[in-house]
Amino acid sequence: MFRLAEKKRPWLFAAALILIAAHDLIRPFQPTIRYLDEFFCLVLLFAILWKTVKKKFRVNWIFFTTLIFIVYAVILLLAERLPLSHLAQVFISMKYMIILSFFISLKNPASYEKIFRRWFIAVNAVTIVFIILQYLIGPPVYELFKITPQFRGAVLRHTGIFASPVFSATMLFTAIAFYSSRLAIHNRLSKLEWLLLLLSSAFLLTSLTRRYLLITAMIMFHLTLLKRFYWKHFLLIGLSFLALASAPLIPQYLEQMEKPMNQLLHDPEYIRRVLLTNGFELAALKFPFGSGPGTFGSKYSVIHYSPYYFDFGMDQLFHFQVGQQHMSVYDVYLASILGEYGVTGIFLLIFVASRSLLLLWRGRHHPFVLFSFWLSVNLIIESVTQSLQTAHYGWIIFSAIGLGLNQATTRKECR
Repeated sequence: MFRLAEKKRPWLFAAALILIAAHDLIRPFQPTIRYLDEFFCLVLLFAILWKTVKKKFRVNWIFFTTLIFIVYAVILLLAERLPLSHLAQVFISMKYMIILSFFISLKNPASYEKIFRRWFIAVNAVTIVFIILQYLIGPPVYELFKITPQFRGAVLRHTGIFASPVFSATMLFTAIAFYSSRLAIHNRLSKLEWLLLLLSSAFLLTSLTRRYLLITAMIMFHLTLLKRFYWKHFLLIGLSFLALASAPLIPQYLEQMEKPMNQLLHDPEYIRRVLLTNGFELAALKFPFGSGPGTFGSKYSVIHYSPYYFDFGMDQLFHFQVGQQHMSVYDVYLASILGEYGVTGIFLLIFVASRSLLLLWRGRHHPFVLFSFWLSVNLIIESVTQSLQTAHYGWIIFSAIGLGLNQATTRKECR
């Protein structure tokens, strides 16, 4: 069975990507699919353990770091006398490190990259079609898949094949990074890729998602420095159209750019400010090890309501009250790591992020490695703006980064 899985593994990877992409379309009809990414991570963990026993697993630095983090978390859990059920939070916090460990160890990353490219172009096209349908016939699409329309000001924020405008914007940004990286290295794209790049750029503008606009601007600046951004006639016309189309949205952009900064600096009840400031305070209180898994800014910290929320007076805030969905409580991954694992956890996180960025930057002459570099830069930004613990699309992002790191560490010119 394992030999068969070995031969068919790239296509099993494709099947996993398809299911993850269809996650939000299937969930209204089959709620248990919400645990799909955790299931896939368990499969990868089992594969790593099996290959380690068989001495076929190519041990890598991310695997060692993940192992150190897990052992550290378990010791911390025992030292703080936390319930053993909080071990599940360790898995939730570290599941993407497991994905990186698996994909960086593969011996044939090129076959996975080829499948990823074909799959991603198909999903990007389907996403674009769904966005167009949402703008054209809206209500029937929303009702069919039980999606609630969301607005920012007077602007409808599309969801594509996802249940969230942010997830939709994530995939559009990923598409821009993917095609731009290929353009930067190979100097060419197919007509379909050009079309998808332009449409993804257009709909990213209407998503009114701040961080993706920032990182996309960085990508375009990098392309300009490489002198690979050729102003072909249809591209010039397309970008001019985008500029004109987005002009009415400029006041909305300025307001959305200014609002979170004012909230972060001046609003004592702004959820991200609350999480970050109290995360630092908890890290200082429990210096240098933190309060333990499942105690702050994480899913299990609200399932087993953490006493630290009472200690810091956070239980009085709207998002922390009993009966709320608590989704915003684990909206800041950095705050969760800081509070639960302290300065030690942050140093481990910084080590993984900085080493990954360095390896990817050195190997940036390969398009998939450059693509992975931009995904990694975006993840660093997301660590203070969005949860990496519950977003199912993270499986897609981290598998791509793992493949990019694989290329960056195996190609001679990248060493």
